[in-house]
Amino acid sequence: MAGTGTRRAPKSRSTRRYAAAAGVGIALPVAGGIAATAAHAYTVEKGDTLSEIAEDNGFGPDWQRLYEANKEAVGDNPHLILPGQELDLGDKKAESKPAEADQTAAKTEQKQQRYVEHTVGAGETLAKIAAKYDVPGGWQRVYVDNEKAIGENPAALKVGTELRVDTQGGKVDKSIDPNGSSASKSSGGSGGATEASQASVPTTESGIQAAAREIVPADQFTCFSSIVERESGWDHTATNPSSGAYGLMQALPGEKMATAGADWRTNPVTQIKWGLDYMNDRYGSPCGAWEFWQANNWY
Repeated sequence: MAGTGTRRAPKSRSTRRYAAAAGVGIALPVAGGIAATAAHAYTVEKGDTLSEIAEDNGFGPDWQRLYEANKEAVGDNPHLILPGQELDLGDKKAESKPAEADQTAAKTEQKQQRYVEHTVGAGETLAKIAAKYDVPGGWQRVYVDNEKAIGENPAALKVGTELRVDTQGGKVDKSIDPNGSSASKSSGGSGGATEASQASVPTTESGIQAAAREIVPADQFTCFSSIVERESGWDHTATNPSSGAYGLMQALPGEKMATAGADWRTNPVTQIKWGLDYMNDRYGSPCGAWEFWQANNWY
């Protein structure tokens, strides 16, 4: 029986390791327009994900391009990168400082302009958008101001949605369900309540991740996400054909998630709540679970 895991503070991104070969290219494939001549590389560390590495090195949300450039080194599963692997960043690392300066200038300009038009990109959440524009009222302000465009579920944010962001928008007085305001509505009778509840369930990967961010403590989310990415790729219906393990957390058997809710099979929010409780109870925290996972490839 595995002992209780110890809490492990998330690693600081400032400790990430980079290398630039003087006159020697990194022996990795080049794709998606990434220049090989700069020969900048990043060494994967525990807890890293391609999306985080891409975001930190000038790729923005386009982690797929980073993956394509390093597919031979990473393998067929972009959700499984291992400590010690060398990733070719092309010339992105060399451009990172100017890019940061440009982002700072853009942010200053955005603050001077109260209302900003924003088009939702892949992987974005309302929380990320609110943080990008330093909205005082947070994601709730962005949601309330754009509820008609977003719909009843703030977690199910669709790529391409046009938002009008009030960069000076204050705190919202009313309470908002991060998994869908429709959960509190009913057309009368138990049937109406069930339909409203089902309508609030996030179904997209970005929506499920947004829901997880609202449930999992911020300092534990990277560890939690690392496990989910490797276990199910954020597919709440993922089923292991051999063992029967099910859902985001690959619970075995899946029925044990019923302790968090009768809708465990179809509701990723229920699975997230169960998974967080499981990691806390057995390993002390998601980061304790992630530390165990890295040593054993299961948790």
